[in-house]
Amino acid sequence: VGTHPNTEPDIEVSMDDPIRLQYTGGTTGVPKGCVLTNRMVYSMGYRTALWTIRNYTVVGPDEVVTLAAIPLNHVYGFNANVGITMTNGGTIIVVPQPKPDALLAEIVKNKPNIFAAVPAMLIGLLNTPLVQAGEADISSLKGIFCGSAPCPVAVMEQLEAKTGATIVEGYGMSETSNILTINPMHVRKAGSVGVAVPDTDLVVVDAVDGKTPVPPGGTGELICRGPQVMTKYWENPEATEATIRDGWLYTADIVLMDEDGFIFIKDRKKDMIIVNGFNVFPREIDEAMFANPKVKEACAVGIMHPKKGEAPVLYTVLKEGEEMTAEEAEKYLRQSLAPYKIPIAYEFISELPRTAAGKADRKALAALLDD
Repeated sequence: VGTHPNTEPDIEVSMDDPIRLQYTGGTTGVPKGCVLTNRMVYSMGYRTALWTIRNYTVVGPDEVVTLAAIPLNHVYGFNANVGITMTNGGTIIVVPQPKPDALLAEIVKNKPNIFAAVPAMLIGLLNTPLVQAGEADISSLKGIFCGSAPCPVAVMEQLEAKTGATIVEGYGMSETSNILTINPMHVRKAGSVGVAVPDTDLVVVDAVDGKTPVPPGGTGELICRGPQVMTKYWENPEATEATIRDGWLYTADIVLMDEDGFIFIKDRKKDMIIVNGFNVFPREIDEAMFANPKVKEACAVGIMHPKKGEAPVLYTVLKEGEEMTAEEAEKYLRQSLAPYKIPIAYEFISELPRTAAGKADRKALAALLDD
């Protein structure tokens, strides 16, 4: 038992003091420390709780039980669990090893009602034998966030049918204290990551010049400003100047904004594959392949090509007991993709490599081709 006095230290703390150095995932280079203040972290937790719990009464304000499967050192895991309960009150159920069976066991035992997930977790939970057979009660889940990577629409629809929950996709970054956009619980657009959260400005600009606004329905890079945007990258003025320009943070994400202000993520700017001068977004290939009933997951990456400049290669994880050839995969994709988007090679693997946040690691997959 400690003998330290139960008194607060004689230190003044300002809302504008840095409270977190939130390091980026490093999927596009060396991780960078995003400087986040007390005000940013608290306001993000409050707005998240207000948006999902109080405004739409997914659960009562005194009944919040979150399932913490995302690492709490990740900005998404922290805000969707610690941030919400810090500002609203509630209970956090921590899952140290968020494999499908472990997630299912915690849901059945502890009855969480809020679940912040990534697509791989929802896909894994959906494909557990007990859930597939309807023998596990997962109806305690009332609100499910899905972020960090695009979730296939079919997965959301199937899991909603089994839980009765509302699944909403959101979008954000370490640089924005987590959330920039989220779907309203009552007006969700399938495939969209939603609309801007309060006090946030979003503009889609030309991906090449970074300045010309793109009209609704067009595709370009998303830039943003708001109270949640980091002050700078820690001890990295060059990266700060490249990312924050004239008060706007450049996300490097390629999106489409529709006439209602809903954002649809197309891909990472740095993941874009340029095939014979045509822009190819890997996610479009992923989604096309995932629609095949034999497929559990799919992830395309770009490689250098002597004639095309770049070309896509597709990694596919099949559902248990299924088989597929490269010829069958290509025939299937040609039904929905333009010829220049068709992969030049197909690799079938048992599981996708992932980042600490649960995203499919395209950089690791590309490295496999060099081995």
